[in-house]
Amino acid sequence: MLGMQFGVVHEMADLVIEAPRIRDDGLQLEEDRAFQERFWRGERIALGVFAIIILLALLGFAGSGGLLGLGAVASSAGSVEHARVVRWQTPDRLRVVLTLDQAVHEVVLADPFSAWFDIETIQPEPERSFIGPHGLVLQFNTDGVPSSAVLLSVRPDAPGLARYRVVLDGAEPMTVTQLVLP
Repeated sequence: MLGMQFGVVHEMADLVIEAPRIRDDGLQLEEDRAFQERFWRGERIALGVFAIIILLALLGFAGSGGLLGLGAVASSAGSVEHARVVRWQTPDRLRVVLTLDQAVHEVVLADPFSAWFDIETIQPEPERSFIGPHGLVLQFNTDGVPSSAVLLSVRPDAPGLARYRVVLDGAEPMTVTQLVLP
């Protein structure tokens, strides 16, 4: 009998195909059981890693939401609410709550805030803004309204772990930490 493979004629008369032996479990298979078990173990490990990644994303560690997506730091003069995880070049917001009963409030975004973020908008607009010895200073006239809120729309400039300080009305500094993902 002649066979054709890759354009070459071969004599197939002496070709003998042997059936695999019948195993103890009744199956007639020829397999490398040790390889199969290693492969299955690798599949289970990969499945566990994927489950952990999905769980972390649901908890908010992939950016924009989740159960643990928002963080807050507080001082005697107010608080700062922020996303714990943000995306590089994607707008996010900081919410600054000013609790002291005074006419003019001062928010200091200490260095290295400006190295990590660009400010796109500030609501309400500050009465005055300038670069002070410790960073960007924003002054707001609230006419003594308690619990005034300031919203800052910011855009991260680089991926990494951003750590900066915020000082409200001269109170103790608050450290804000945000993970900036690519």
